[in-house]
Amino acid sequence: MIHSKPELLTMVLDAADGTDPALACAIIHSLSQWQPNTMNVAGSEYDSETYGLFQFTLQQARQHGYKGEPLKLLDVATNIQIGLDIMRNALIVANNYADKALLLYLGRSRGMLIPGIMALIEPYRELIAQRPNEKILIPAPALNRAG
Repeated sequence: MIHSKPELLTMVLDAADGTDPALACAIIHSLSQWQPNTMNVAGSEYDSETYGLFQFTLQQARQHGYKGEPLKLLDVATNIQIGLDIMRNALIVANNYADKALLLYLGRSRGMLIPGIMALIEPYRELIAQRPNEKILIPAPALNRAG
């Protein structure tokens, strides 16, 4: 199934469940450009493929309970749920510091992407705030703290 960016954004907002949706959108924008079938072989800390919108590895998915086949990680709903779970865990470990959580999420080999992702958070907050009739979760101000 082909999803438009507005449909994908709505899916992320619906699944965010207390997690900063602007941070999730910034990650997706930077890592996959909202292309759900994106796969990358190089550049991960684990020397394995990264999958889908959130561009996490199979190892990361397994750490969050995923037992399916690797290519099933390209399923949009599955990818969003696991990506948000990984991000949520990283934020907990990083005491809600977004930059530190991104380092945990991305790994050191992709850490150079953090400034670009951080720069996209506020524009996505503004975009999300402009969407009427959507389930909008107000992100905690602490997620903008630099650490």
